[in-house]
Amino acid sequence: MAKPITYFHVGYAQVASTFLQKTVFPALIGLQYIPHGNFSVCEFEKKRFKKDKVLMSCEAGESIFDRCDRVWEIFQSKIIVSVCRHDKLAESSYRLYVQNGHTFGFADLLDVKDDYGVRKIKDWTYLNVLEYAEKLTGEKPLLLILEDYVNDPDFYIDSLCAYLECGIDRAKLNRQPLDNIYPDKQLRMRRKFSQQFLSPQESKKRLMAAESKGYTTANSFKDKTLLKMSSGLTNLARFVPDSFVHSEPLFDDEHSKAITDFFAPDWSACFDYVEQQSERFGVSRNKAISWK
Repeated sequence: MAKPITYFHVGYAQVASTFLQKTVFPALIGLQYIPHGNFSVCEFEKKRFKKDKVLMSCEAGESIFDRCDRVWEIFQSKIIVSVCRHDKLAESSYRLYVQNGHTFGFADLLDVKDDYGVRKIKDWTYLNVLEYAEKLTGEKPLLLILEDYVNDPDFYIDSLCAYLECGIDRAKLNRQPLDNIYPDKQLRMRRKFSQQFLSPQESKKRLMAAESKGYTTANSFKDKTLLKMSSGLTNLARFVPDSFVHSEPLFDDEHSKAITDFFAPDWSACFDYVEQQSERFGVSRNKAISWK
């Protein structure tokens, strides 16, 4: 068999990547899809290629530039990037951090003023990623915007199929995005409980790989053990009366707005990119954009 054409989805975490991986990609016709939980980005995986076109997918998050490098180095893949509005990405990403036991505040996730947050501005500037992928591969990557799927799912699916030059079995599509994140009440309780064992300052330092004075192996073991224990308590928190749950909100609306305002030019550029992309593919929107 001749060397297949490969495509790699490197979407950000929490932008319905799981929905794509479990519902949309398996329904595609005319290519081989290798499920994301069943492979590694390594040379050995080439032995599994059985068709002329192969699609792979793995969330990248803050490692998206490194993932693009690795994918190109090993597979020379064309790249698909999925995104959502920056403030929604920040909120969903923060939910996941809290669910995993981290205790730093929402404002420490992404600092749009001094760039001293857990995540960095350059990693969340989508146009940077698109330009990087194009320079790396010599081809424009496909950009999928989550809000396009919510607003106009047929346009979203048609754009994907046009890029991959494949069909899709629409009967297999379940158009409800998958979401395993706990509700705010349980996450607030998880964060408060976890703070007894891991301070917000230490939580942020750990993720930023900053040096933490006096942080021993014993401290690390204790924190990891107790944070795992708190996960079970989070499941039980749904039965706790609201009056027992700490009232501190999970998010800061002003900080979410600051993120939206800061990235407004990048968000607008994404829509310009998709409009040009749809013209190349001959794909038309079925609904006007009213929520941009």
